[in-house]
Amino acid sequence: MQEDSRRLFPRPPAFVLIALFVLTGASPTRGNAGESRQPNILFILADDVSYRNISCYPGSYDWVKTPGIDALAREGMRFTRGYAGTWCMASRTTLMTGRQQYGNRSMKLKLLDYPAAEYDPDKMPLWPEALRSNGYHTAMIGKWHIGKEAGFGTAWDHQRVWNRCKHTQNAHAYYEAQIIETDGGEPELIEGYPTDFYTDWAIEYVEDRTGSANQPWFLWLCYGASHGPFTPAERDLDAFPVVEVSVPADVFPPRPGKPRYMQKIGVWKEGADGRPKMERFHTPKGSTVCRYGSDLNDWNRQYQQTIKSLDENIARLIAALDASGQKENTLVVFTADQGFAFGQHGFATKMAPYDHNIRPPLIFRQPGRLPANSVCTHPVAGPDIVSTLLSESGTLEPWEMHGHSFSALLTEPNLKTWEHGALLALTGINWGGNTKRLPRLVKHVQGIPWWVSYSKDQYKYIRTLEKNEIEELYDLEKDPNELNNLALDPAFHPLIVTMREKAESELARTGAPFLKRLPPVCELQSDISEMMSASGDPGRTREEEEAERQKNRSRFPLLHPISPFFELH
Repeated sequence: MQEDSRRLFPRPPAFVLIALFVLTGASPTRGNAGESRQPNILFILADDVSYRNISCYPGSYDWVKTPGIDALAREGMRFTRGYAGTWCMASRTTLMTGRQQYGNRSMKLKLLDYPAAEYDPDKMPLWPEALRSNGYHTAMIGKWHIGKEAGFGTAWDHQRVWNRCKHTQNAHAYYEAQIIETDGGEPELIEGYPTDFYTDWAIEYVEDRTGSANQPWFLWLCYGASHGPFTPAERDLDAFPVVEVSVPADVFPPRPGKPRYMQKIGVWKEGADGRPKMERFHTPKGSTVCRYGSDLNDWNRQYQQTIKSLDENIARLIAALDASGQKENTLVVFTADQGFAFGQHGFATKMAPYDHNIRPPLIFRQPGRLPANSVCTHPVAGPDIVSTLLSESGTLEPWEMHGHSFSALLTEPNLKTWEHGALLALTGINWGGNTKRLPRLVKHVQGIPWWVSYSKDQYKYIRTLEKNEIEELYDLEKDPNELNNLALDPAFHPLIVTMREKAESELARTGAPFLKRLPPVCELQSDISEMMSASGDPGRTREEEEAERQKNRSRFPLLHPISPFFELH
């Protein structure tokens, strides 16, 4: 039997979950003094929103203003290093299963009709099912990018979904009329600006739940903002008339100390004025031209305009929630599936292991439960968010998940005994058992190979899963832009070994299929800095490179002439 056909974490029947609560003595409440109800949970997920574009975050641009999201942070807890995942589909799947991309089985992408995808709900169930079994009313509104099956009737009691994996002809419509299915019914084309009508539906749901005070609810609200093509609402076209973004230090190569693939990233071209220019932004469903020009400033302006409407709609939703009398008993979570780099390290995308690419904001709010205007500096990841929400709801984890609940941090954000770090992994377009071996054809997606990272305290360790590649270690307190790879300093080699071992330990704990086939890293030597060429490449011999080419020619002789086309963009 193939590994993919095994039921790794099958859906438990409702009576099994109920029995677990009885046998283990688990309480459907959190059990804190003075609490007698499970909290409602409002989980707001944005799309491709970087921490740089949220004004309450250090490192945000000084012209950025997001008063609605900032208000959530003032009344709750802001995480300085919260990571959901690495790219849209993988992040959203993790947030619905509690498992890393390599731990989610049965997912099949149809690349010729992307984002068409399918999965087996029996082999990859969604954790809101457990909430339903524990008394919750569950709802989902907005973008769905997990698979053709969207979970109505199993994960969701109520759903208004834009299913990109099912209606691929409409998958480009982030900011225009969308094909919406309501509660499993027939698809209907809804006109308007989706950020607005998603919010209208969310407000309607929240207000309707005030009449069901004895039943807690969970709403997963998934905005499409601010994904490309970054189309602003008409009302925001004049916003941010003066945008000044300094040129990132490594927008153009060479990028010393970084892996080989990083020397090839060249989305931005240097203009006559020396500033970065990008004529078109490409997506799987087409490309777009910035309405203001091709400069880095122009793209950032248009991108921020879509975040402006997102911020205003979140403020509108939170005002309705608070006015409904459910403020104190509703845990609000705001994050995005990942961040988005605009110029940093040469990118205009997510997926790469650097904070500019993948770190979104992460904010929790529940007055009376969480300390107001607090900050947590411990790194956390997507599976940890899932485990925490289950813990806060008093719901047992229905299968083996990859995260650690950080409920303890919600009341004591600077907890010194917190021992967990944050593991992230990118396995390209491969899932589950298909990650047992590293890719042979589609090795890079948007120029980015497979990688794993592990973050703990102020450090981030990165291992690129290509042969003899240099490891990376960054001190994000001293080097938030991740420009100085500490692997070039022999004084940090012992820490790199420790972080490497910890990353491998986490991969083992979470059952990473590729663990036994990790490619060797560039050896840490005292003269490693001298081993790096001026472009930052490790000193790999020409003979080794040619040997790899010959090996690929013999393995795939018919495909070799067209191998460049397997670089997905």
